[in-house]
Amino acid sequence: MILAASVCTRAGKVLLSRQFQAMNAEKVQTILSRLPRLATAGSQHTVAEAEGVRYVYEPVEELYLVLLTDIDSNIVQDLKTLRLLVQTLSFCLGGVPETERLVAEKAFDIIMAFDEVVAEGYSEDLTPNQVETFLEMDSHEEKIQQIIERNKELEAAEERKKRAKELEAQRRATARQQSATSISSTSTLGSNRYDGYASPFTQDPAPQVAFEHNSLQLGPVPVRSGGQSQHKPRGRGLQLGKKSREEQPLMADIDLPAAATPPVATRPGAATSAAGASPVASPVTSPRQAHTVPAAASTGAYNAAPAAAEKTEVTIAEGLTIETTRDGQVQSARVSGTLHVFAADRSNPRLRILTRTGGSAGSYKTNPKMDRALFARQNTLGLRDANEDFPASNVLLVKWTVDNIKVPITFNVWVSEASDPGFLTVTLEYELDPEFEGVLENVGVSVPLPTSNAHVSDPSSVYDQFDDHLVWMLPLVTASDAPTPFEFTAEADSEDDFFPMQVEFTVRDAPSAFGLIDIEGILVADTQSALPFSKTVQVKTESYVIR
Repeated sequence: MILAASVCTRAGKVLLSRQFQAMNAEKVQTILSRLPRLATAGSQHTVAEAEGVRYVYEPVEELYLVLLTDIDSNIVQDLKTLRLLVQTLSFCLGGVPETERLVAEKAFDIIMAFDEVVAEGYSEDLTPNQVETFLEMDSHEEKIQQIIERNKELEAAEERKKRAKELEAQRRATARQQSATSISSTSTLGSNRYDGYASPFTQDPAPQVAFEHNSLQLGPVPVRSGGQSQHKPRGRGLQLGKKSREEQPLMADIDLPAAATPPVATRPGAATSAAGASPVASPVTSPRQAHTVPAAASTGAYNAAPAAAEKTEVTIAEGLTIETTRDGQVQSARVSGTLHVFAADRSNPRLRILTRTGGSAGSYKTNPKMDRALFARQNTLGLRDANEDFPASNVLLVKWTVDNIKVPITFNVWVSEASDPGFLTVTLEYELDPEFEGVLENVGVSVPLPTSNAHVSDPSSVYDQFDDHLVWMLPLVTASDAPTPFEFTAEADSEDDFFPMQVEFTVRDAPSAFGLIDIEGILVADTQSALPFSKTVQVKTESYVIR
């Protein structure tokens, strides 16, 4: 019968002991303290007897694994049990050399393993593989349950992504519906505003840009303009004091004051009106004054433009090339842009386009057919041949490259060690430029992943995960939004594994060009009359890298 199974040092210090019979700790320590005197060096025997107790032991590195049995115990069976316990001890310690510290750390696991081999003083007929299986507590039912739980997590993740896409589609549909509603109301306002024709130099720019941008997206909206308003009531509602048709010739003989056209502001070098022209009235900028402006003189600085069938379309397209550090410092920021003009009104084919630039003179390059001297002196675009008609196609007139621009959005990246070894936690947050007044759409930050083992902390975040990268998506970013950080944990060796990051975004309803160029007005070259025009500013990223 086996009394106890113990692990002790060569000096007899007890590290752990599992008693299978009624024995107190002091008695076990006393019995094991005699072992160093009984285990003589160089002896080929690993069995000793003293005071009615048999020691069956085996050296394990600098330790002893000892079985204490009675004198009548089967020595062959005890030796077999001892070898099985030695293999079990090695399995519990992970196959590394046995030391006092490691045995003390794994004491509970070792005692549990000894109980699998010996029960109530008698050894079990087991193999080492069976003992390992019992210690691992491998359960087929548990594995099935784990697979079910993992599948539920994957299904929940897919459902979350699907729900996020549905919410995004619903948000876009709502935005389109609101945009269509705003276009309808703005179109009515724009019709009343331009019936009396307000000069592009003096009219309120904000409604003009928003109106023209939306009209280009959803279809052209006709705008009436002209020197004298001949506006008629649209409906057939009650009209007080309406005369019969027989009385209309009498009204036709009465000279009514003509509606004055607001003047176009003169520019340096531009043609002026005939000498002695009277001063003109201040231009009307309020949309509440719908039709006419009281005339201060019969002639103005420019003659009024005839009613145009279509507007001249101006398109400014820009691409941003940005490089920043992971703490949000801008290393380089450059914009490359183009200005296209489509002269839709062929009744006035000879044009002069008045521009305003804020960059250096060498930043802007004009089309070879343009009068570059005129552009250098007055920022005015016109053909070199004054008698040549403006092309009827969408013509590229100016292109530019401007460095050291203001970046509308920057990102700070924080990387720290996670609680799990070999994992890092990455936190991204964005910061808008306080002077930026536009709206950013479809902002996406692509983060490289060294492995596919990554987890996003906040499941409500909008993101898309792939095997080699993770994309944080921000459908809409405005100055009124409170920045919400994005955090995830991924397996990585160092924070450099997550760089370089790529950023993409577009600017919706850009109030101005990043290249510091704008259109102030379009004139008829022959008569110096102002023409209505529409302007669209399109801005997107060509390259945005976070290193």
